[in-house]
Amino acid sequence: MIRIGIIDDEKHARDAMRAMLSRIDEDLTIVFEAADVETAIEAVLKHTIDLLFLDIHLQTGNGFQILERLPERPFEVVFVTAYNQYAIEAFQFAALNYILKPVKLSDVRESISRVKSKNHMNPSKDQLQVVPNNFGIEDIKQKKITLPCGNEFIIINISRIIRLEANGNYTWFIIDNNEKYLVCRTMKEYENLLCKNGFFRIHQSHIVNIDQVTKFHKSDGGEVIMSDGSNIPIGRNRKDEFIKLFRI
Repeated sequence: MIRIGIIDDEKHARDAMRAMLSRIDEDLTIVFEAADVETAIEAVLKHTIDLLFLDIHLQTGNGFQILERLPERPFEVVFVTAYNQYAIEAFQFAALNYILKPVKLSDVRESISRVKSKNHMNPSKDQLQVVPNNFGIEDIKQKKITLPCGNEFIIINISRIIRLEANGNYTWFIIDNNEKYLVCRTMKEYENLLCKNGFFRIHQSHIVNIDQVTKFHKSDGGEVIMSDGSNIPIGRNRKDEFIKLFRI
C-alpha cells in the first residue's frame, strides 16, 4: 500500500491528480488533500504517508514553508510547478524531484515507481534552501548545486567546481581545495545544466569550468590546463567552438 498526500490550492488540480492516481494499477490510497499551508501542515503531522505531491505556489504561502515546519519528512516529496525555465533549473540544481503542470499520467507513474523502488533520499533542510537561493540570481557564480553522493547530499557553489570527469554511470566532480566527489549520475545529466552557466563540454569525458582554465595549448590536438594542474584534452569536434569561446 502506497499512502499519498496531495497539497494544491486549485481544486481542479487536486481532482486531476486524484483521477490520474485512480488509473494506476497499484495499491494506492489518498490519505489527505489540503489547499493551504496550515491545513497541509496539520494533515502531514497527523497522517503517515509515503508520497507527497506538493504544489509550490499556494495562496497562503509556498510548499517550502510547509516542509521547513515539519520536524521530519520520512516520505518522498514530488514538487508540482507551472512551467518556468528558471524554476526547472533551480530544481535541477537542487536535485529535487519535480513535475510540471499540467501534470501527465506518465509523471505520476514515475513518482509511484520511485516510491516502490525506495530509490530516493528525503530532501534535507539545506537542500531545500538551494531552490530559493538560486531564484533570481544573475551572478552565476553565486548559484549552488546539490550533489547526490551515496547516502548524503553535498551542497556547494558552482564556482568551486573545477571540472567534471565521466566514470561510467557516475561522474567525478573535482572541486577546489583538493576535494572531489563521486556522484551517482551520468555526466550527460549535468551537461545542459552547467553548460548554460559558465561550463563547457571540452571532451566526451570532460566538462570544464571556463573560469578555472589557466592555459590553452594548441599543439598535439589541443589541451587545457586547469587550476588544479590537470591536463584535459580537447575533443577534435569541439576545438573550433572552444577557440571561438575564448576568441583565441
